[in-house]
Amino acid sequence: ALLDTETLRWSEVDPALAEAVLALRELVVAGGKRLRPAFCHWAYVGAGGPADAPIVVDAGAALELLHTFALVHDDVMDGSELRRGQPAVHRRFITRHADLEWRGDARRFGEGAAILVGDFAFVYADMLFAAAPPVARQVFDELRLELCVGQFLDLVGTASASSDAVQAARIERYKSGKYTVERPLHLGAAL
Repeated sequence: ALLDTETLRWSEVDPALAEAVLALRELVVAGGKRLRPAFCHWAYVGAGGPADAPIVVDAGAALELLHTFALVHDDVMDGSELRRGQPAVHRRFITRHADLEWRGDARRFGEGAAILVGDFAFVYADMLFAAAPPVARQVFDELRLELCVGQFLDLVGTASASSDAVQAARIERYKSGKYTVERPLHLGAAL
């Protein structure tokens, strides 16, 4: 609902903006395991919260948008061509640039557009999380920082061709373990 509203809102300013929000919406609805929202939801229910409470629904949507932000940026960093069976967001905009024979480098345009689409997702996640209590906000902030820490460590590990097991474990702890399981559980309990 948020992304549908935002698509309409920004299409009135300029149709190009609607295309950016639509690219985000299409990626979100294309699938995914939705692990982070599920861990958050069940921790919330396990701590005594009602299963259909709007706060946990919004938190789950915020987690999914945060994950989409990370996927879009990760696809740019890795040069991935596909995501969830469709062209990665940067690839979509590279193709658009080339098809319309725009000036400049299509790759730079596509990657820049994808970074901004990811940024939209990051902001929308914050908007959805706005009503959360301060104790939950602290957990959400830590989750977001740990996501960035894990991604940066992964980038460094890949670039340096590291085979250090300790470094690999640290990357997995921050990029996957904390971000996917631990913090969403903490978040649900905090809510």
